[in-house]
Amino acid sequence: ERFPSTGFLPAYACWLCYFLVGVGFSVCFAFSPSDAWQTGFMASMLTTVLVFCFAFVFKNTSIYDPYWCWFPLFSAIGWMSTAESGPSARSCYTLGLLMAWFLRYNSQWPWEGWTHGIRTEDWRYPMMARKLGLRDSVGLLYWLGVSLVGSHLIPTLLVWFVLAPVQKVWTSGLSVAPLGSLDLLAVTTSLGGVALQFLSDRTLYNFRKANIKANEGELEKKVCGKTCREGPWAYSRHPNYLGEVLFWLGMDLAAVAGGWTSWISAFGGIANYACFFRVSASLMDARSLRNRPGYVEVMKETSALLPCPLIVDQVLDRLLIPQS
Repeated sequence: ERFPSTGFLPAYACWLCYFLVGVGFSVCFAFSPSDAWQTGFMASMLTTVLVFCFAFVFKNTSIYDPYWCWFPLFSAIGWMSTAESGPSARSCYTLGLLMAWFLRYNSQWPWEGWTHGIRTEDWRYPMMARKLGLRDSVGLLYWLGVSLVGSHLIPTLLVWFVLAPVQKVWTSGLSVAPLGSLDLLAVTTSLGGVALQFLSDRTLYNFRKANIKANEGELEKKVCGKTCREGPWAYSRHPNYLGEVLFWLGMDLAAVAGGWTSWISAFGGIANYACFFRVSASLMDARSLRNRPGYVEVMKETSALLPCPLIVDQVLDRLLIPQS
């Protein structure tokens, strides 16, 4: 979507922004305090604000869109490169899982900012603005409330609190517990999450391609009036979101397996992350109710994320989706 004041974000600005993000992480880890957690947090927050500065200058908040999958990789590389000793088997397999997650997303959803620049913004930004009574991306309320806090800092923090438990896996070097059955469960869960995301997005892409008359480049910008109920979409209204939660659940299981974080610390972040995606699912559902005839029946028959008793899901839907 577009605000009246949405600006064009040229490709060179996108490249410059993320080059500076990489530089920012490098500088923070090169001149870091002794606490690795604080270094990662400081680098993530500072570079998030850097991305916001580009958004403000070019009047387009969607420059943040790829950040949430880039900064975990920058953090992991920074932590491993500053570890006291060489990497352990656990730190290597978790980095491999993170790379698989990163490459899956960027291969299936290549960002047009790298090649053509960006002329539109994610539909959630105008929706957030309208809820505050704003019709355009102007003024302090939009840029500080909607853009900086709601669209930059909060998403970064949500990912940070599922990433942070893995920090000591990457900074402890060889001083770790031996691999065990929990590591196998961690790998299986994370890879299962990535596979579910891949299958879900591929199934949805093929469905949209068959039901929308548009060329390849315009396909994702069009609204489909039909609902995909094929493959994973037959069991969950948002299986791609479920895959995201499963990926980070597996990563945090790896942290627990290493003995570097408690179950409470690991799953506090996961619970928060799952709640965020359940709310995001409701936002998507509210949009689908407006654009897809019969979607109310889909909601009655299929749970939002994890297959569960539908009565539970329906109660959450009543709480999260405004009733007209």
